[in-house]
Amino acid sequence: SAAERGTLYHKILERMPFTNVRTEADLLCYHESLVNSGRMTREEADCIEIDKLQLFLESPLAERIRSAACEGKLKREQPFVLGITTEESGGDYELIQGIIDLYFEEDDGVVLVDYKSDRVERPEELSERYRIQLTYYVQAIEQITGKRVKEKIIYSLHLSETILTE
Repeated sequence: SAAERGTLYHKILERMPFTNVRTEADLLCYHESLVNSGRMTREEADCIEIDKLQLFLESPLAERIRSAACEGKLKREQPFVLGITTEESGGDYELIQGIIDLYFEEDDGVVLVDYKSDRVERPEELSERYRIQLTYYVQAIEQITGKRVKEKIIYSLHLSETILTE
């Protein structure tokens, strides 16, 4: 299913050693290592479109992620719990919990990256669909790091596109 395929892409990206996986050969080797280590079945691995991952690895965003990884400024799969009050809850206190795919620090702030595999026609669909989720992620990151989030990015695996959101 689409949800299962999205989970598989996340599984690959959450462990990907960005500093070592640059070429298609590196990616194929890493992909195979997930099967050999039992982290993914052969059937699951065969569902992945390697070319989509390769396009991501060739993107300027992936280069920024690599740089952050080399400097020890990359965080992945960061769990959080955030306390908020909303109009919908009548002003009551609610706990929001989640897991942030990835964020990294640059000299002038933090960059949030959320991978999406949704099959959409236009990037704006993802920006609107995940606007509130990204707002929570920003609040959590700023609480965790004490630093300003300067960019919110969705990387669409389906569109092979980096989407800078507002």
